[in-house]
Amino acid sequence: MKKNITFNQIAILLLSLTLFISCGSNEEDPLDNDTYLWYFSGKLNGEPFIYGQKNDISNQTYFVATSNTLPSTCAYSSENGFSFNSGIYPNFDESLPTMDIEFNRMHLCSSDLSTIEVFNNLFPVKEYEFSINDDDKDANAGKVGMYYSPSADSYDYYTTYYDNTSENYFEITKSTENNIYFGTEIYSAGQTIEGNFSIKLYNVNDPTDFVEITDGKFKMEFNN
Repeated sequence: MKKNITFNQIAILLLSLTLFISCGSNEEDPLDNDTYLWYFSGKLNGEPFIYGQKNDISNQTYFVATSNTLPSTCAYSSENGFSFNSGIYPNFDESLPTMDIEFNRMHLCSSDLSTIEVFNNLFPVKEYEFSINDDDKDANAGKVGMYYSPSADSYDYYTTYYDNTSENYFEITKSTENNIYFGTEIYSAGQTIEGNFSIKLYNVNDPTDFVEITDGKFKMEFNN
């Protein structure tokens, strides 16, 4: 009788372990099930993070802010160009971190075409090099830069600019049109991009202070 009880206990234990493993394998990865509309994720100095705007309207910790260079910059020089920025910012709690991507001089003022005409072709799937500065005229055309701040209300923020030594990596793996139309005409051009990155960012107030992000992923929206 004692031997039978032991076998029964073992059988129950094995069944419990099977159910536990099965349930664990069905847990949804928030980055694979559209939990986030837009996000940055990865490991910051080895610690996992995710900053993003969720689908759930009751949980809007972050929002996306996009911007671009004003057209007036072209009045100063035809060598100037339009840069486009998109970032994640906290809705209410400004002690939370922020992060941005910036594409430098993606559309030059010397072009005969308007920004809206070419916008959807400005973010092709490929690897991108990093610019050494973010000036409207001198920044490396077609290259990227990134920003990070440990809190939105902090004057200390980190950037990939002015770094010529680290092996930063940035790649767009998916680029999708997200335009708003008025009839058959594009009213506002938009582009959703997804990809990977690994970067080292330096404190703008102290170049000896830096942070490193590895295994980075993003899904962001850009607008003209």
